[in-house]
Amino acid sequence: MNIIAIYAAPRTPTDTLGQIINSIFNEKRHSTRTVIAADLNAHHTMWGNDWDDAKGKMLAEAINESHFLLLHNNEHTFIPTDRQKRSSAIDLTAISEDIAGSSSRTVLDTHIGATIHKTIITTIEGPKRQHKETRLDHK
Repeated sequence: MNIIAIYAAPRTPTDTLGQIINSIFNEKRHSTRTVIAADLNAHHTMWGNDWDDAKGKMLAEAINESHFLLLHNNEHTFIPTDRQKRSSAIDLTAISEDIAGSSSRTVLDTHIGATIHKTIITTIEGPKRQHKETRLDHK
């Protein structure tokens, strides 16, 4: 399993973010069992925001052209304490197509420490294990 974590600060230029995302998508285009967990500070209605920004439009296009799928439930994951800012869905989870049917994402109402991002749990079910019964015949 490949697990990739990405953080892009709010002021990361769209071009820079695009180069990084496309590089990862290209490098992992033939990979299976891959999860990308990212706080990209990119807004798009595709994953639950009320608006699209340049980063969000670029990212939506990159995702649509890749073999990755977004696990999302349109929940906002960033809840600012400053009432001048809006809550948003900027914490994303992308998975390779081969694990789409066995993956889920849950957003909790809790956060850890001083962050104002909600906790996200991504679950990927593995193959069911076959348990063999062992018999000991004692005479």
